[in-house]
Amino acid sequence: MRKADEAKANDVLERVTGAVKALCVGRGDVRSRLTTAIHELVPLRAQDFPTGLQDQFRKVMEAATKYDASDLDRSHPLYPAGSWNERQGRIEATMRRIRRSTGQKIAQDIWSLYVKLRMIAEGTTW
Repeated sequence: MRKADEAKANDVLERVTGAVKALCVGRGDVRSRLTTAIHELVPLRAQDFPTGLQDQFRKVMEAATKYDASDLDRSHPLYPAGSWNERQGRIEATMRRIRRSTGQKIAQDIWSLYVKLRMIAEGTTW
């Protein structure tokens, strides 16, 4: 295992741990807990993760931002592409539209990401 991957795992572990905590002890149904968890992950980028986990992180974020903010209602203003507000709007729109089972799948993917990050940070493999 590369030392660079261990360093990256340690760098992102705090935010991913915060996301897992929100999923485990947060209030509300899986979608509201997932909203809080995703907000923990928003500042991170795929390249912040160890090489082997970058695609998994991308998939989590793509699933959590699948729907456009304008899907909330047609009078909702569109935000500039790539802006923080646009991403927040996409998270909100997605969480309103997905099924609980889809939310559970995203939550499971965050848990899996966490477990793998812990293993890399500790110098073990999965």
